[in-house]
Amino acid sequence: ASPSLRTAASTTSWSARSSSLANCRARPPCCTWIAHAAVRQNGWALELLGEDLRANRDIVLTAVEREGHAMKHVLGDLQHDRELVLVAVRSNAAALDFAPAALRNDPEVIKAASMGIRLHCF
Repeated sequence: ASPSLRTAASTTSWSARSSSLANCRARPPCCTWIAHAAVRQNGWALELLGEDLRANRDIVLTAVEREGHAMKHVLGDLQHDRELVLVAVRSNAAALDFAPAALRNDPEVIKAASMGIRLHCF
């Protein structure tokens, strides 16, 4: 296909995904599976979800496994969830910036961050 057709297809695909995520903000209970699929594809999609979905442990776990820096968009008690923080810093050491102070000083979290894939975010 020509470059313009590939660009149009890519734009259409992104528009459809963005629209689906926007609808999830309006109807979180019926859109959990869409949100989960979105963060499975790209952890940064967590940022686009409504508050109820960003407080869903399964969705957040999938997001931070893909991109630890998505910890920035985690809501509620999940910000203090040690397991989530460990997974996030193993994925991206920069996620340590978004962990609560008590977990930033946790020896296991520090060790996990030192083995994180990326030490710098863009």
